[in-house]
Amino acid sequence: MAGYLVDRLIEPVLHIDGKDIYQYGDNIWYANYIFHAGNAKAWDGDLYDQLLHGFMAMARTKTPQSILQFFSVAESLRRTVPERDRIFLSLILGSREHIEDFL
Repeated sequence: MAGYLVDRLIEPVLHIDGKDIYQYGDNIWYANYIFHAGNAKAWDGDLYDQLLHGFMAMARTKTPQSILQFFSVAESLRRTVPERDRIFLSLILGSREHIEDFL
């Protein structure tokens, strides 16, 4: 699920900025980092689970409620992760303005 999240939300944000995360496999690095940080409990486990479930719901239904819920959880998680990890959640949150195009 972390890989799909990277492909659908993080990659497009970085692509807009002219960065190609597929060229050197950075997409795999991003996905692995998010997966391990969330599962190793470096991040709040409950919020991480809510993020993944919310992403699945948003990707499937694309409703305003599911989109709002997902970004609300992402913002909550961003406030709780270590400073060095906030970039990942900031990239996810950066997809908000283009979410209809990214899904």
